[in-house]
Amino acid sequence: MLSCPFSTVPGWIAQLSQLTTLELCLVKTPTDSAIEVLTRLHGLIHLFLHVMTVLDRNIIFCGTAFPVLTCFGFMSSAPCLTFKQGALPKLQKLDIFTGVYNAIDAGQYGKMLVGIEHLQSLEQVTVNINCWYLGESEVEKAEDALRSAIKINPRDLNIQIKQFIPSGKLTTNCRGIDMDNFV
Repeated sequence: MLSCPFSTVPGWIAQLSQLTTLELCLVKTPTDSAIEVLTRLHGLIHLFLHVMTVLDRNIIFCGTAFPVLTCFGFMSSAPCLTFKQGALPKLQKLDIFTGVYNAIDAGQYGKMLVGIEHLQSLEQVTVNINCWYLGESEVEKAEDALRSAIKINPRDLNIQIKQFIPSGKLTTNCRGIDMDNFV
C-alpha cells in the first residue's frame, strides 16, 4: 500500500486485474462510482478500506461486487455499509474498526451494516471499538448497537467485539493497523 491517502479510488487501479490483496486509505467517503472501480478487481480476496473522515452516507456494495472476496476490513468513524443481495458471496471474515458515538448513531438511524443478512458465507465478525476517554455506559451502548446489527445475519456467527485505545500517535497514513492479523 502506498503511504499516502487518496482523495478517491484511482481509476487506474482497475487495471491491476491480478491483484488479490489491497489496502486502501481514502480521505473522504467514496462515491458509488469509486466503489464500482474497486469491484472491477474480480480476483480480490482480501480488502482493507480505511475512510478517514466521518461518512456522510452508506457505502453500498451491489449484487455483483467482489465475487471471491473472503476477508474485508473496514475502518471509519462508523460502519455505515450496505450489502445488496448477491454482494460479497464468499465473504467469511468481516473486521471493523469504529468509534463509539458514531456506531451508536449509525445503529439508531438504521445505517449500520445494512443488508448483513445477505452475507451467506460470513463466519466471523470482529469489531474493534475506539474507547479513548469514554465511559462504560457509552461503550456498552455501542457494543449493543453493533451486536444487534450483526445478529440480523441468520448464520451462527463468531462475533468478537474488542475495545481499544489508540497509541496516541497521530498519523496521516493508513499504517496504524497490523495487517498480519487481518489476513
